[in-house]
Amino acid sequence: MGKYRISFSLLFTFSLLAGVTYGQGSDIVARLQAESSSMGRVEISQPANVANALRLYQAEHTSRPTLRGFRVRIYRGVGKEARKKSEVIMEQALSLWPGERVYRTYDSPYYKVSVGDCRTRFDALYLRNRLLSKFPEAFVIADVINFPPTLLDSTQSAPSAPPSK
Repeated sequence: MGKYRISFSLLFTFSLLAGVTYGQGSDIVARLQAESSSMGRVEISQPANVANALRLYQAEHTSRPTLRGFRVRIYRGVGKEARKKSEVIMEQALSLWPGERVYRTYDSPYYKVSVGDCRTRFDALYLRNRLLSKFPEAFVIADVINFPPTLLDSTQSAPSAPPSK
């Protein structure tokens, strides 16, 4: 039982590290095991299936790094005018809050406009309170979000489209 707990802990830890180092294009295990004169040497012993799972996870998340988080939904509409109204609301949100990412999606039959890439519900609630003056029906949703700009590799730009569900 303890062996599997350690393997799971290692996989979880490495998957978090893989998410933070997604843009660097290198294997995290190899980077950890590389000998450094100032840091010493790290040796990792893991079953082959854990190493393979880590490589698959890393490969899947390097092209489009995402994580679970929260957004603030400012519009959800259905009907003939919903598409046009969602475009207007998106433009309004972009002009009012230029520092925030705004996403417009179509999830049949709804057009939706959401704001932000919040890692915690607290951050999303803070954003919602800022948006309430212009969008009184705004509410927090759990969603798959893009990495916040502070975690992006400095050589890459932020993704322009929201992640697919």
